This record gives sequence, structure tokens and C-alpha cells, in this order.
Amino acid sequence: MAKEETGGNLEQVREILFGAHQRDQSSRFSQIEASVSRQAAESAENLEAVRRDLSDRIDQLADRLSAQMDTLSTRLDEGLAALRRDQDTEQRQIADQVTEAERKLRESLDAIERQANERVASLRANLNMVADRLDHRKVDGSNA
Repeated sequence: MAKEETGGNLEQVREILFGAHQRDQSSRFSQIEASVSRQAAESAENLEAVRRDLSDRIDQLADRLSAQMDTLSTRLDEGLAALRRDQDTEQRQIADQVTEAERKLRESLDAIERQANERVASLRANLNMVADRLDHRKVDGSNA
């Protein structure tokens, strides 16, 4: 029992010497632990709020970018359609001009051919007339 009394006395002495300090340290540690827990919870909440905010901003930017891309795509399609219409119009105009030039060339060639045929006919007529005169002279000369 003496040992138990000595051990108990030692505990009482420790309690007297260090008890208040230990309770104070334990209380401070509990306060610090509670403060750290609160700050950790606040930080987690703040981090989640920042994450949600960034996610919302990214979604908004993605939506804006998608809308801009749709607008640009539409404008590009419209521009290409306009270019195709212009190209088709120019091709028709060129085709019409070529057709008109061919028509005029045919008319010119036909006119040249008619003039050449008329000239050939005139030259044949003159040649026939000259040949007839020569034949008449030959006949008249052989009769005389």
C-alpha cells in the first residue's frame, strides 16, 4: 500500500504542480483545433464557391464562344452562297457573251460567204460572157 500511496501522492503532486498548466494547454489546444476546423470548413466552402463560380463562368464563356462560332459559321455560309450566286451570274453572263459573239461571227461568216458566192457568181458570169464572146469571135473569124 505504501507504493500505492506514494503513486497516488505523486499524482497529487503532479496535479498540483502541472494540472492548471495542463488544463490550460488542453483548453488552448481545443480552441485551436476548433478554430482550425472552422477555418478548414470555411476554406472548403470558399473553395467550392470559387469552383462553382469558375464553372459557371466557363459555361458562360463556352456558350458565348459557341454562339459566336454559330454566327461566324452562318455568316461564312451566307458569304459562300453569295459568292456562288455571283459566280453563277458571271458564268451566265460570260456564256451569253460567248453565245452572242458566236452568233455575230456566224452572221459575219455568212455575210462573207454570201459576198464570196456573189463575187464568184459574178466572176463566172463575166467569164462565161467573155468565153461566149471569144467563141463568137472564133466562129465569126472562122466564117469569114
